[in-house]
Amino acid sequence: MFQLANPDGYFYLLFLKKTIQMFTINLVAIGSIMAYICYQSNTNDGTLSSIDLKSISNLELISLFYSLSDPKVYYMALVLMFISSTIAYVFLIGFCSEMTEFEF
Repeated sequence: MFQLANPDGYFYLLFLKKTIQMFTINLVAIGSIMAYICYQSNTNDGTLSSIDLKSISNLELISLFYSLSDPKVYYMALVLMFISSTIAYVFLIGFCSEMTEFEF
């Protein structure tokens, strides 16, 4: 009934729901994988060997900025970016298909 009574409010809430789902999946899945890869790159490969690891914060250890000098991290970041974009397109297509049912 809410879909028929107030389509603007329904689409706004649907947009918020899809956006929250998309960003949660990207944050948890893509973000945690990228943080782990950056952390492993910075601690194992020695890219920060000239800097004492205890003087660097944990946020800097998982930062993409410090890890991009490693080609493996660079290519993995590109792959994860394409996966994240694909996830966003899936949610966008789902939202658009829901909107086409009402045809304003």
